[in-house]
Amino acid sequence: MAFRNGTYALEGDGLEIPLVHDTLEGLRARGRGLGTDSTHFPNVASVLRAQEPIKLGMATRDYYDAPYHQWFNGVIGAIGSSTWTIAYQGGSTIVFTTEAEIRNAIDVCALPQWTKIMEHEKGSFQYLEDRLTNKCARPFWILVQRAAPNHRVAASV
Repeated sequence: MAFRNGTYALEGDGLEIPLVHDTLEGLRARGRGLGTDSTHFPNVASVLRAQEPIKLGMATRDYYDAPYHQWFNGVIGAIGSSTWTIAYQGGSTIVFTTEAEIRNAIDVCALPQWTKIMEHEKGSFQYLEDRLTNKCARPFWILVQRAAPNHRVAASV
């Protein structure tokens, strides 16, 4: 999605040229922090939350508004017939009474599937980073492409 949005932002009649630097830097920054937060891929996070069986010891991460205004990490400490208890550091607990509530609290970044998906996705961002910093395989170096006699795109260095 990030690449698609960047591509659309750079289409136009020449007025998009000032956007190139900010768009590429935005993509690079997104790639550096990729996978550290479930909001990077909300649809993937939603599917993983829905499919993952709820079990004891599962990591949770939930945001609490005033007066805390922060994220709290915990683990599922008890499972009843229709209740789930999250235990937080310091001994605090909270009981959820609906499955939707407990699923929303699951920390997808701690799931093994999330790690596998993010490692796969990081490849595309690493490719972009390598191209922009000229650290890719020799045939794809900017200088080599520029020197190719039949290459149509003029690259600047």
